[in-house]
Amino acid sequence: MASRHLTEWAVDLVTAQIKAQIATELASVSSALPTGAPILSIESPRDYYNFPRAIGYRTPAVFVIADRIDFQKREKQANHINANIRINVTVLVEDKDADRITRKAYRYQSALQSVLDEVQLASPDGALKIVVVVTNAAFSPLYSTTDDPNAPGAVYRKEVSLELDCFAFEQV
Repeated sequence: MASRHLTEWAVDLVTAQIKAQIATELASVSSALPTGAPILSIESPRDYYNFPRAIGYRTPAVFVIADRIDFQKREKQANHINANIRINVTVLVEDKDADRITRKAYRYQSALQSVLDEVQLASPDGALKIVVVVTNAAFSPLYSTTDDPNAPGAVYRKEVSLELDCFAFEQV
């Protein structure tokens, strides 16, 4: 396996997993809520990016961005690849209502964690296998698209970010 491709392949595998599973999991999250929970329309992501700043994105937008790769040479002292790739997955959501947008962010976090935590992903040719572990999630403050969040055209934005450890092993 060419170690120089590990990061790109891992980002592609994580993105493909989200695309394949998120719609079903968002529906599952919505149906599993307790009685009396607000009913919200939670749409599947429209756009996916592997770089941090996108212009003209449509929400919900997913960003799958590699942060670092640790080849763990000191710990493992191996002569093969046994790496930990840190990937951040962020979803940006928008709504005109502050309560709804906050709840949407919570539901996306739940769905993404279910789709990504403790899953094994492999490239179609079997050249790369990764085990994904969601280590934590963070929520951004609530942002408004205008200086006056109560203005008629104001839209709220919120992000939820999951930090992933993707363990890659060379097939020997």
